[in-house]
Amino acid sequence: MAVGQNDIDFDLLYYIFCVVMQQPEEIFMKSTLYKVLFLIGEHKKQRAPKGRTGKGTPKAPSQTQSVKSMKQIRGMIRGY
Repeated sequence: MAVGQNDIDFDLLYYIFCVVMQQPEEIFMKSTLYKVLFLIGEHKKQRAPKGRTGKGTPKAPSQTQSVKSMKQIRGMIRGY
């Protein structure tokens, strides 16, 4: 049986959904193909690099900060 461009690799979908995304097998088996593909797409969006703006241009270094202590975040500690 030849594999065409439109064939779906359910083993790969299962691997991504259950192993990579750590979702239960039961949810994979009971979900529609559309739901599985949608959830994989959303997972991919969440895992995308965070250093980009909506237009695909990298943020300037001055726009990003690393927080080393909760004291650096205004409102996290009373009296700060």
